Amino acid sequence: MNIENLKIEGSENYFSIRFNFKYLLITACVCIIASIAYYCYPINNYCNEELFAMYYQEPNMKARGSDTEAGMFFKAISSMKNHDYETAKIEFRKTLNERGQMHDHAQWYMMLCLLKTNSSEEMINAYLCDMVRNRGQYSKKATKILYHKSNQEKENENN
Repeated sequence: MNIENLKIEGSENYFSIRFNFKYLLITACVCIIASIAYYCYPINNYCNEELFAMYYQEPNMKARGSDTEAGMFFKAISSMKNHDYETAKIEFRKTLNERGQMHDHAQWYMMLCLLKTNSSEEMINAYLCDMVRNRGQYSKKATKILYHKSNQEKENENN
């Protein structure tokens, strides 16, 4: 930064500043690249419990009759909220057999129940792959979980 033409007259100060903006541009680019790298690079070693905590969100819906597809789904969600994951899995399976409007939701929450109960990796991966293949509402989240799990497996192989 260079200061040129500095004049001091009475109570007023006059000066002009010549600023080289290439240093500001370089600093901004470095900050942006560092932010993108930090955001994109996975740091944590995720386990099923952490993945469950990251992705579980209670849906904002009210239960109706338990004989309908929605009723079975909400009964499963209620069981999940009460930490009764085995009952929740049974109700989610019933909902999945209906193959109706709640199928994507039931599949997602069924997979979360499997994560929470540390079910077999093959079963969890089957649900995740099916969600990705169907390109439903939860396919992006399923892809992220598969990505975390594959990174974890690679780290485990290297150790």
